[in-house]
Amino acid sequence: MLNKSQLLVVLSSVVLFLVLYFGCSTSSKEDLAKSSRRGIKTESVESGSANVAEMISSAKNSLSAAQNSEMESLGKSVTDAGTQEAKIAGLKKLSGAWHQAGKEEVAAIYAEQVAESEKTETAWALAGGNYYLALKAATDKGIRDFCSGHAVVDFQNAASLNPSNLEHKINIALCYVENPPQDNPMRAVLLLQDLERQNPDSMLVPIQLARLAMKTGQFERAQGRLEKVLLKEPNNMKAICLLAEAYQKTGNAKAAEFSGRCK
Repeated sequence: MLNKSQLLVVLSSVVLFLVLYFGCSTSSKEDLAKSSRRGIKTESVESGSANVAEMISSAKNSLSAAQNSEMESLGKSVTDAGTQEAKIAGLKKLSGAWHQAGKEEVAAIYAEQVAESEKTETAWALAGGNYYLALKAATDKGIRDFCSGHAVVDFQNAASLNPSNLEHKINIALCYVENPPQDNPMRAVLLLQDLERQNPDSMLVPIQLARLAMKTGQFERAQGRLEKVLLKEPNNMKAICLLAEAYQKTGNAKAAEFSGRCK
């Protein structure tokens, strides 16, 4: 599982989600090509045994009577909406309510419906971010596969609208980190390595690769990547904080210095 620091890229979308909703064997190169040239895909994803109706019904069974009443009311406002704008607004409220209820997979379903209506980069990224959060929270394999598949498609849709935004492609890789395909368990690493080659001036990808290295106990390899990041961006706080952790794990004398800089 990814730790909190590894969610930074995805959570940049989630912060925007909170504002909008609550008012406050495929080779890696083929995957990247799809994410940069694909058309918008809105059809259902064949990903596991999860069924949308069953997921929503199961989620409702775990709600209180008051929560179920709220969901019914919000759902009726969507059904009765007289305009597309009103329907979208209702779907956002419904997604937000499910998020607050802690049912991320259902919140993601309605966020994706918003994206299918708005067809914007931000909406697709938010839907992908919601499905990623649901993937992190889920333990049932069918639901995890469902959420992973939809998250990848939604991030691909966002990337198709703005191929220059590297974060969408990194988020696709993070989905594969969290739920590796059985036929290609290294897909995430291959994707990130390709992105690094294609974007040598970006420090986003080396930092993600360093996190993956740390996740597998390769702290010295992570140190090397992060030190190269700091040569180009001496004040990159993500790299500084990760280096503090990596130095601590390897007993490097610089651990105290970098821990202080991180704080």
